[in-house]
Amino acid sequence: MAGINVSLMKVSVFVLGGILTGLASFLWVAMNASSDPATTGNSYEMYAIAAVVLGGISMSGGKGKCLGILFGAMSYTIIDKIIVALKMDSLINDAIKGIILILVIVVQIIGPRIKEKVTRHK
Repeated sequence: MAGINVSLMKVSVFVLGGILTGLASFLWVAMNASSDPATTGNSYEMYAIAAVVLGGISMSGGKGKCLGILFGAMSYTIIDKIIVALKMDSLINDAIKGIILILVIVVQIIGPRIKEKVTRHK
């Protein structure tokens, strides 16, 4: 109804997604000299969710900014690099990052409730 060609947009999005996936795959193989479909990209979904949550996007949806996601991804990468630099086991690495993710989610849930109680008492 707005004059946007929906079929063209769908095809364009899939073509762009395919091109970017191919480019990312090429860069991955160029960096690692190999690729295993069973293990490549393992646990990247946790990185994506953690970057979004650390960036301040509400888990209930609708609130947050793209710049926050960028800073969330950078901070999560810095946390990962610090843990690797301390030469911790990879299982401990994932556990620490998971605990950080849980803490951020708890803060997002409890924070508005605390703010509401404080403003109610004033």
